[in-house]
Amino acid sequence: MNAVKLLNLSDNGQRQCIMVTNNEVSEQEANSLKTQGYRQGQDEWEQHGICQSITWPRSKYTILGKRDDGSELEGEYLISKSVEGEELRKFQQVAFTSIDDLNTATKKKQLVALIDGIL
Repeated sequence: MNAVKLLNLSDNGQRQCIMVTNNEVSEQEANSLKTQGYRQGQDEWEQHGICQSITWPRSKYTILGKRDDGSELEGEYLISKSVEGEELRKFQQVAFTSIDDLNTATKKKQLVALIDGIL
């Protein structure tokens, strides 16, 4: 996602991306969650997965330029390239979803429309 953002900055492009990842937990965490009676797919399990707890928040903060509490990101996110001025951020949807969330025809059509816009 950050690579697409950097490419768009370099040539004023309109590239988009879809991030697809699993939401696995570490072996130690999986054993602990199983001991507590939780199973993969349950919210209590999934909130500890790499995608929900790390990848998704990091991507969202990069897109928005700030954290959920409103604090701005520190550091140089353009590697060694300096850019003056503000970058307009445009995105269609910033959300975390799972296959279970696609339980209506409307939601499925929205997902397909989003994919069609990227391809």
